Amino acid sequence: MKTSGGALRRMRDGMLLAGVSGAAIACLLPGAASATTTYYVSNETQLRNAIISANADADPIQLIVMTQSFDILAPN
Repeated sequence: MKTSGGALRRMRDGMLLAGVSGAAIACLLPGAASATTTYYVSNETQLRNAIISANADADPIQLIVMTQSFDILAPN
């Protein structure tokens, strides 16, 4: 049984479209983005606590967001 080149091309294009569509849908799933832990800090004590918490967290992605500027004092 012979298959024309056009039919094979359409099958290949269909499989490519299905693969690309699956990859696009996987990127839109909320799994990775929701796993991120965000710590909001506005002073040195909160920053220190956020760093300790982030280091203790098993999740590889943590964000520390500074909500205002502040001075960091040298330890005594």
